[in-house]
Order: sequence, then structure tokens, then C-alpha cells
Amino acid sequence: QSEPQQLEQQQQSEPPPQQQQPMRSVFTFGAIHVRKDAQRITAIDMDATAQRLFLGLASGQVEEHQLLPSDGSGGGATTRLVSERKVSRHGVAQLAVVPTAQTLGALTDDGAV
Repeated sequence: QSEPQQLEQQQQSEPPPQQQQPMRSVFTFGAIHVRKDAQRITAIDMDATAQRLFLGLASGQVEEHQLLPSDGSGGGATTRLVSERKVSRHGVAQLAVVPTAQTLGALTDDGAV
């Protein structure tokens, strides 16, 4: 085949440039620390207006942490444990903060809310 015919055939067989590359993630998620015990975090939610972070644990407990701004200019924060409450004998599967009602909903592994 002649060079123009080869080029035309190649262009027809190749997808447009925007379709050649699959979508790529900017970062890869990886576990830093994996816990197998009852203190393993199974759910997380945040009340940004009250600056509170809620953690649901495999033991059925919910921990409330206060967010404290860091002193540095890095924009990070630290937390302070404010309270712990046992909500079930089963692990906490999901948490939902309702800030207007000042309520935290917890769904456990056995389906209880």
C-alpha cells in the first residue's frame, strides 16, 4: 500500500486521542494502618459547623472528637476525644450527622438504627 493509504487506514483504526487514555486517578488509596480488633474504625462522619468528628467502631461504640486547628501554617488539624458511647453490641456500619437537629444517627451491622 502507498503511504497515504497506510496513514488513512491507521487513522480509521485508532480511536480519537481523548478515548485512548483511560481515566486516571490523581492518587491511590491505601490503608496506612489496618486494625483487626474491636477498635477498628468502621464508619466516619463530620459536623463541620460544630467542628466535631464522629467515628463508629467495630465494637459498637461511637467516639466524638473535637477538631482543633494546628498552630502551623500547614492547614492541618488535630483531634481531642470528647466522648465515647456504646450504641450496640454489633459494629457501627454507618453514621449520619443531622446538624440542624443536633442529632447523630448510627446504623449497626445488625440493621438497628
